[in-house]
Amino acid sequence: MPKSAVVVAGATRSGKSRTLHAIADGHQLDGHVYAIKGRRAYIYFCSVQELTGEFCKYNMVIERVKRLIHECVSKRCDLLIIAFTMYVVKGKVNDACITKPLDYLRRRVKNTRLIYLRKETAREIDLFDRLMSRSKAKRVKSNEDYAGQAREILKVVKSLP
Repeated sequence: MPKSAVVVAGATRSGKSRTLHAIADGHQLDGHVYAIKGRRAYIYFCSVQELTGEFCKYNMVIERVKRLIHECVSKRCDLLIIAFTMYVVKGKVNDACITKPLDYLRRRVKNTRLIYLRKETAREIDLFDRLMSRSKAKRVKSNEDYAGQAREILKVVKSLP
């Protein structure tokens, strides 16, 4: 198992992928493997939820998280960094697709941290804020400064064992 995991969560178009690319920039070792703060990190840039193609099939999301953990282990990485996307359909947030996979990851990887890229202009920001506060997320303001957001995430990475 990886020693640590960081989940970067945010609304659609909050800058999750661009921020992860800013973290990884110039540090690639092989494929999804990067040297980050002296650690081998497996960074998966695509949102796990968006790959399911459904509003909330959390079992599919959990299966994807399992595969990412396996890939992280097979590449001998001690840090997993992934993105989660929150979205709303008919007034409901996809909270089960966030909380259930996050709980699964927290059971498998002891030092899992959740970072919320808070997009001020998101239409359903109140729903996202409630979900992220229940999930004990560190809040980072989402803006066009992807390098700044990356620095905030790297502070969390540096604090992990």
